[in-house]
Amino acid sequence: MPMFGKRIGGGRRKASRETLPLPAMLSTIDNYHMATVVDLSSSGARMRGDMLPDAGQSVAIKLDCVRAFGVVAWSNGGECGVAFDEALSRFELERLRREVKLASLAWRSVDEKLASEDWASGIAR
Repeated sequence: MPMFGKRIGGGRRKASRETLPLPAMLSTIDNYHMATVVDLSSSGARMRGDMLPDAGQSVAIKLDCVRAFGVVAWSNGGECGVAFDEALSRFELERLRREVKLASLAWRSVDEKLASEDWASGIAR
């Protein structure tokens, strides 16, 4: 019988993931890709977009005020997962959280703004 919180190959992730909508640019050696970060942790991100890089490609990611380097761990249709070479710091994650909160004030519905505020304050995990 499957156990809650377990997945094939290893159990829970080391770093908790947080859901957020954040635009990003992925750069490979020969191309640029616009994407949206779907969820983010200190060790990686799930991205959504058109024509994203294939698994195994090295990428540089620009997330608003944060830059990171990593490798595409998997790619499936319009999504990919990137494993960062070095973990994002707590400061960088908090800064991105604030940026999402500020951006949400301009273009979101009331429910989305409230959800973003919960995420930014740490209530929604």
